[in-house]
Amino acid sequence: MAKLYLVFGLWLLTLQVQAQRIYGGHFDRRNPVGAFSGQPYAYRFACTFYADAQGANALPDRLTFRIIQKSTNTVVKEYTARKDQDTQSSAVLNDCGSAGGTSGINYLFVRYNYDTIVNPIQFNDSQGYYVVNAPVGARNPSANVASSPIVLYHWFSPQYLFEQLNDPNDGKAASGWIPESYKYICKGQSNRINIGVGIFPAQTTFNPQTFNLVLRNAVPVTSGSLPFKEVDWKSGFSASSQGMGNSVVPSGNAVFTNNSSTSSFIVTLTPPQTGVFSVAFLTEQSRNGVLLCINYREMQFEVNDCSQTNSKPLISVSKVGKPALPALTAVCEDSIVQLNLKSYAKGSAFQWKLNNTDIPNATDTVLVIRNNQTGVYTCTVKNELLCPKTITSDPVTISLVPKPTVSVTAGNPSGTPCVDGTIKLTVTASGAGALTYQWYRENKKIDGATSTSYEAIETGVYAIRVTDSNGCATTSGNSPVIPSTPPKADIRALKNGYCKGNNLTLYSTSGRTNIYQWMRDGQPIGGIKDSVIISQAGVYTVKVTAPNSCSTTSLPLTIIQYPEPVVTVDSQGNQLCQGTSLSLTAKGVDLKKFEWRRNGQAISGASKDLFTVNQEGNYAVSVTDTNGCKAVSKEIEIKKVDKITVQIDSIPDFCGISASPIALKGIPAGGNFSGPGIANATFDPKMAGIGRHVITYTVKGNLDCLNGEAQKTVTVSSPPALNLGEDRIIFKGASVTLNADMGVGYTYHWTPESGVDNPALAKTTFTPEHTTTYHITAKGPMECLAEDSITIRVFSGIYVPEVFTPNGDGQNDTWELKGLEAYPAAEVTIVNRWGQVIFFEKGNTQKNFDGTVQGDSLPIGEYAFIIRTEPNGHVLRGKFLLLR
Repeated sequence: MAKLYLVFGLWLLTLQVQAQRIYGGHFDRRNPVGAFSGQPYAYRFACTFYADAQGANALPDRLTFRIIQKSTNTVVKEYTARKDQDTQSSAVLNDCGSAGGTSGINYLFVRYNYDTIVNPIQFNDSQGYYVVNAPVGARNPSANVASSPIVLYHWFSPQYLFEQLNDPNDGKAASGWIPESYKYICKGQSNRINIGVGIFPAQTTFNPQTFNLVLRNAVPVTSGSLPFKEVDWKSGFSASSQGMGNSVVPSGNAVFTNNSSTSSFIVTLTPPQTGVFSVAFLTEQSRNGVLLCINYREMQFEVNDCSQTNSKPLISVSKVGKPALPALTAVCEDSIVQLNLKSYAKGSAFQWKLNNTDIPNATDTVLVIRNNQTGVYTCTVKNELLCPKTITSDPVTISLVPKPTVSVTAGNPSGTPCVDGTIKLTVTASGAGALTYQWYRENKKIDGATSTSYEAIETGVYAIRVTDSNGCATTSGNSPVIPSTPPKADIRALKNGYCKGNNLTLYSTSGRTNIYQWMRDGQPIGGIKDSVIISQAGVYTVKVTAPNSCSTTSLPLTIIQYPEPVVTVDSQGNQLCQGTSLSLTAKGVDLKKFEWRRNGQAISGASKDLFTVNQEGNYAVSVTDTNGCKAVSKEIEIKKVDKITVQIDSIPDFCGISASPIALKGIPAGGNFSGPGIANATFDPKMAGIGRHVITYTVKGNLDCLNGEAQKTVTVSSPPALNLGEDRIIFKGASVTLNADMGVGYTYHWTPESGVDNPALAKTTFTPEHTTTYHITAKGPMECLAEDSITIRVFSGIYVPEVFTPNGDGQNDTWELKGLEAYPAAEVTIVNRWGQVIFFEKGNTQKNFDGTVQGDSLPIGEYAFIIRTEPNGHVLRGKFLLLR
C-alpha cells in the first residue's frame, strides 16, 4: 500500500506542473451506460471539474481515483478514468458593471466518468467509503485559500448500493449536482444564491421519507493525507471564517415536485469584503433516516462592491397615452387614467399592486386604469445590482367622481308640413358645480347650441353632452327628431373632378333617417345614402326625402375628368463621364409632386423637378399635378462612359507628290481632320507639297470625357534623281550595259523592251538593231517614282578607201565610200593639206570624189576626210592617198 501511495504522490507532482486554472468541481453518482447499463449494483463515479480553456486542455487524458475505506483510512481499490472529450461550455456575466471585478468568465465542464460494479458484499463497511481523485491544479487564485491542488470526493455507504436505481419513489435513486462554477455577488448585501441539485431517475410521487436530500456548508479540501485534508488558509481566514460572512444554508429537505428531476437550495451569503473566494458545499442523501451518500462540490464567488442605491421610484398620473399631460387622481366615472413610473434604475423589474395585491401582467412602467378600478396603487421595483434590491413607490390613491345625470324631452312638432316648423328639445341635468351644455346632431356638434334647450329644425338624431365642474361629462341617449320642415339638400365634393382611373365621393346633407336619390345628367344612378362614389363626368344632383315625406333636390354640381398630366424628362445627354454628374429635369404643366425612379425603384429624397444623376441606370419620374393626377415619364437610359482615346490610323510617308490622295481614318469616328494637304478627310501629297506635315484629328463631344485629339506627322520627300548619263554610240551588232540601280525596294521597267536583255532589271544589257531611245521607270518605297531616258546610237560600218588612182584606167578612179547609204543625213568633207575644203557632199545619194576640183585634177598627195553620220552624230576622221 505504501508503494501505491508513493506512485500517487509522484503523479501528483507531475499534474501540478502541467495543470492550469480550475474554478472547482463536483463529485456525484450517475447511471452507467453501455455494457454496465441495467446490471445489478452498477455504479458510475462522475467527477466534473470547472476549468478555463487552458486548464481544460491541460487536465490529463487519464486521471487516477482511489476508493478509501473510511474506518481504516486505507485504499481498497484504484481506477483510472478517461477525460470525456464531449466537454460542455458555460458563461457567467458580471451584471454589476460599475462594481469592478471581471466582466465575466467562460468555463468548461470537464468530466471523468468511470462505470463499474460496486457489490455490497465487497463494500460492506458500515462507515462507508470515500472516492477521491488524484489532485489537480492550479486552483484559480482566491482571497481565502492558499492551497493550489484541488481534490473532489464522494462518500457512499453499503446501504446506497441498490441492486437497481429503479424505484425513485422508494428512494432507490441517485442524487447529483447541477453544474455551476462561478457566481457574482455583492459585498455587504444579503445575496440569495440558487444551488441546483438533481435526482436520477425522476420521482413520479415525491416522498421525503424515502428520499431526503439536505445541503451543508463544507470547507475546500486538497491533498496531503488520506483521504484528503482541509486546505491551507490565507491570513484572516479559516474553516469557520471563509469570507462569506454569515452563510445561511436551509435546514430543510430539497423539494422535488412530482415528475421532476431537479430542485434547488437557496443559500444566503453576506460577504463583508470584495475578492474571489473558494467555497464548498455538500449534500447528504438519506433514506428512512439512514445516510446513504455525500456529494461534494467546490465553486468560487466573486464579491463586488455593489454600492449603488436603489432609489424610491415616483408615480405620476396623466392622460392616457400622454405622460406629459397631468391628470387628477380623482377620476371621472367610466373614464380611464394612466399611471407612469419615474426615477428607476435601468435593468429593473416592475410589479404594480392594487391595495397591496399584485395586478396580473402589470409589469411595465406604465399602467392604464380602467373599469372604475379605484384604490391604492403602488409599484415595486427590483434590481439585483442595487441596494436594497427591492423598493416600493409611495402610494397613489385613485378615487371615483360620479358623472352628471342627463335626460332629454322633446316637444310637439309645430309649423306647416314640408314648409317650416320645429321641435323643441329640453335637457334636465344634475351634477357637481356649474354645468355646461353642447347639443349634437348626427354626432356632429351644433355650433352655438350650448343652452338647456334647442329648437330642432332638421330631421335627425340629436343628443346633448353635459360637463360638470370636475370635467366629468355625460352624453344623453339619442333622440330622433322629425319636424315638419323639408330636409336640406346640398351636394359637395372635395374637388370638382377626378383623375382617369380614379373615383370621387360626393356628399350630401347627412341624416341617418333620410332617403337619397342621386342623379347624373338627370338620370338616376345607384346610391341611397348621403354619399356616393362616382367615376364618370357629368352634372350631378341629389334628392333628399325626410321621414316626414318632404323632399328637397340640391343644386347641380358639375364634375369633370381631369386631363392626364404629361411629363417629359429633359436631359443634357444620356452619358456620364467618370466622377461627373448629369442633370435631369421634369417638364410639364401644373406639376406639383415628383418622385424620381432608377431601374423602377423610387430614389429616397428625390422629390423635386430637378434631379442630379451620378450613376448609370434607367431613369424616370413619377409626377402628380395640381389636380392630384399621376403620370410616369418614359425612361431615359444613362450610361457611364470612360475617357475616350483618340487615335489616327497609320498614314504612310510619300516620295514625291505624284501619289494619289489617300483616305484618313480616326478612332472614334465622327471627328475632323486638319492640317496641310487635308481635304474631305483625305491627304493629298500634291496639295501638301514637299516637307514634314502634322495631321490633327479632333473629336468633340458634349462631355469633357468625350473630347480628345491625336496627331501624326506625314513626310512628303523629294523623289530621288535617276541619271543614265550621256547617250551611247555603238556599232551595229555591239552591246552596251546600262545601270539604273536606285537601292533596296525598287522595281524597274525599261521601254521599249526590244533589244533589252531583261526589261525588269536595273542593270541590264542593250543590243539594239538601230538607234533607239530607251526609257526607264523606277518605283520604290513611299511611292517613289524616278524616270530617265537615254539614246543608244547604232553605227553601221562604212568602208573608207585608204588610196585611190584617178587615172582613167577604170579601176579605183573614184574615192568610193561603201555603207554610207545607211546614213541618210550623212555629211562628207575632204580638205587639202592646207585645210581648204575641196569636197563636200550631204545625203546618202552623194557622188563619189574623183580627185578634181571644178574639173582641175588635184596633185598626188595625202588628203584628210571628215564623215559625220548625222547632224550632231558620230564623226569619222582620217586620211587617204591620191595617186595617179
